[in-house]
Amino acid sequence: MVLELKLRNVGNSVGLVLPKEALAHLNAREGDALVFTDAPDGAFRVTPSKADFARQMKAAEKVIGRYRNTLRELRSERAGVGAAGNRARPARTVAR
Repeated sequence: MVLELKLRNVGNSVGLVLPKEALAHLNAREGDALVFTDAPDGAFRVTPSKADFARQMKAAEKVIGRYRNTLRELRSERAGVGAAGNRARPARTVAR
């Protein structure tokens, strides 16, 4: 679906009126929040806001804050850098 919409003055702001087809496609209705996110090509991606998503992000931020140092160590190990900042050496196998 391709829609070209005009921006309209709404009081001291500018608004965008979405036609029924766009609302149906987004599964949104009046009063719902929409989220605009950056797309790789510089455009915006429009999706309906989900209460579950916001709740999940708050929980994730809490975990990230609590385990910040642990997550940093895991990231370093995955990149091949040990706790002291030295490159981890590959394990050597000894033939018997």
